[in-house]
Amino acid sequence: MVAAQTLEGLMTLDQAATEHSAIEGSWRGAEAYHLWLLAHRQLYDGQFEYARRTSLLLQEYEDLIDPVDIYSFIALACFYSKHYGRCSKAFIKLESITHAAKDRQDAYADLATSIFIKERRSCINH
Repeated sequence: MVAAQTLEGLMTLDQAATEHSAIEGSWRGAEAYHLWLLAHRQLYDGQFEYARRTSLLLQEYEDLIDPVDIYSFIALACFYSKHYGRCSKAFIKLESITHAAKDRQDAYADLATSIFIKERRSCINH
């Protein structure tokens, strides 16, 4: 009798934990896309520093949002907010993503090179 009650209690607890996990997982997805949309709105509104900060939070959601999209956006937001070190790290990440085609990796490298050469010249001339 006691064993049956204990087993029933454990099964109820397991079912509740499974339901909680499903709700938590759904909430995490909603949070990821909320941050994704918020970062875009901030960038388009010219709030580049906020867009940069929000975009960096997206790194926690690589399992839900394509990492190429995340790091492309991080590079863009960091470029506009003039955080070139972080922009460079985003390009390095883009170049290293394994599922990206070789020509795409080369395009990231070329774009990063042209951005940083242009910015370096700009700093030297001022």
